[in-house]
Amino acid sequence: MKNRRFAVSEDLVQRLAAAGCPVSASRDFEKAAAAISHRLLILQDGGLLESRAIETDCGGTAFTIGVQVGCDLPRITIYRWEVELPWEDPQFLWLSDPGENKFSPSVYTLTGTSERFPRELVINHRSVLTRGRTVCGLLLGFGFERIPDRYRHGNSIEVRLSLVDHVGRSFPSSFSLWVDRSVRSRPKRVIKHRDLGVPQFVRPSKSSETASVSRNEDNAQETMSTSGKTAG
Repeated sequence: MKNRRFAVSEDLVQRLAAAGCPVSASRDFEKAAAAISHRLLILQDGGLLESRAIETDCGGTAFTIGVQVGCDLPRITIYRWEVELPWEDPQFLWLSDPGENKFSPSVYTLTGTSERFPRELVINHRSVLTRGRTVCGLLLGFGFERIPDRYRHGNSIEVRLSLVDHVGRSFPSSFSLWVDRSVRSRPKRVIKHRDLGVPQFVRPSKSSETASVSRNEDNAQETMSTSGKTAG
């Protein structure tokens, strides 16, 4: 029976070591991971509009991150993406692939905003990297925590974005996001009576009041005259 070589995840090695198990492969794993990390490149792509932390009306924060990633390896499977923010947001999530629903258009809708992105511009659903092919696009996410007040509109925040492959190896890279609080400067729509189907009552001017009284007196005189003729 031939010996088979298995890929060992760093997380598994750490758990085994913590449990007191001898793990002679830990150093080998670290060396291998370091060697592989030099063969995978993750860069920020695009400008301000591609990489943003966006304050939303619904109380959370929407994220767009422009990413360019390439590798000098035969194949790497992307298991997940991880992001470390300057604040705690345990419920952060990446937007799901709209292509999984055959009844909906292949368009990503950024949660909490009206922004929509064609599926071909987004890499949330991309799961495979191969040698010689660069993957470029947007990662779209949403966090349920607001941007802390210390970050003003137009500021930059530093985040740590990591690609985790199918065997648990993590490949981190630093990114800068532009803080977009433009939702605060948008004019709020004033609801008018006619928008609700409620008639607007306008107080009449003095001239219109006088004309109204005059018309009422004329009508009364006409009624009395008619009544007199009928009685006669």
